Amino acid sequence: MPLALPKFLLLLSAAGAVHASQAATPHLSPEIAWQSPILQQHPLTGSIYDTKQREAVSVQELLSSLRTAEFVLIGEKHDNPDHHAIEERLLSALLSDRKRSLVLEMLSSGDLQSSTAAILPEDADDQEIRKSLQWPEKGWSWSNYAPLARIAVKGNNPVRAGNINKETMMKVYQQGLASLDSARISSARQIPDAVYQKIRKQVHQEHCEMMPISQMNPMAEIQVARDASMAFSMTAKPPSVLIAGAYHTLQDQGVPLHLKILKPDSTIKTVIITEVIKDSTLPTEYPFTGKADYIWFTPRFSNRNYCEDLQQQ
Repeated sequence: MPLALPKFLLLLSAAGAVHASQAATPHLSPEIAWQSPILQQHPLTGSIYDTKQREAVSVQELLSSLRTAEFVLIGEKHDNPDHHAIEERLLSALLSDRKRSLVLEMLSSGDLQSSTAAILPEDADDQEIRKSLQWPEKGWSWSNYAPLARIAVKGNNPVRAGNINKETMMKVYQQGLASLDSARISSARQIPDAVYQKIRKQVHQEHCEMMPISQMNPMAEIQVARDASMAFSMTAKPPSVLIAGAYHTLQDQGVPLHLKILKPDSTIKTVIITEVIKDSTLPTEYPFTGKADYIWFTPRFSNRNYCEDLQQQ
């Protein structure tokens, strides 16, 4: 029988990047036809905020900064189509002037000792790309990520699996990180306990505090293992770009920490794409401020309540 993860673990994966500086109102990003219907007129919608300089930047200024980085991480909310459109725009620019590996959280590797890449002919069609990547039939919509894979393939850039597979997740869940002796998650062993505490708290909140926080340690270890795996794939053949849920890209607990362990002298830039919140009109009011280099604000795709979904489960 195929291995089944606990329902709450699957929900965590589906929720992925959850909803995630007093500057003047930033400039709106040009040429974006929003697909998400909620809060399109919010003061921050379309703006890009530089968290270090505490000011708005243009798309061109953002790209100029990202082009200098060895590792670029783009955090998304998985179910927002505008986030995928922004990723397509960023990736087209970043891969136009320099070969870069594209690493996807959505793809998992069963090989814990290496990081293989799919390199296809530039004229490969979507069916060939999907088959070569062994795109998962469930969990991730191919239509959301096909344009990104297509951009990479067209420029003859490798596409790499970032994630560990479900079998490995279950092993960590049942036996802990210590049960894995692999190169792919080597950086996980150097993550301090303070980071685990942050992740335990985050996972507890994502589960609407319905379970005791003392039971969150296996989930925290899984998240750390996933972050370590993505960092490992990014360092296999730099420079590289990662597409992942926003929490995986946080500088204080996610993939950037593992990159600093694996490649301490590398330059790392993180962009988190996040939905605006109705009554939060300043960038400093958002939880990702200070945990990414840039925040790009978009309308909300839905007001779905993940806690209600979890309570129904």
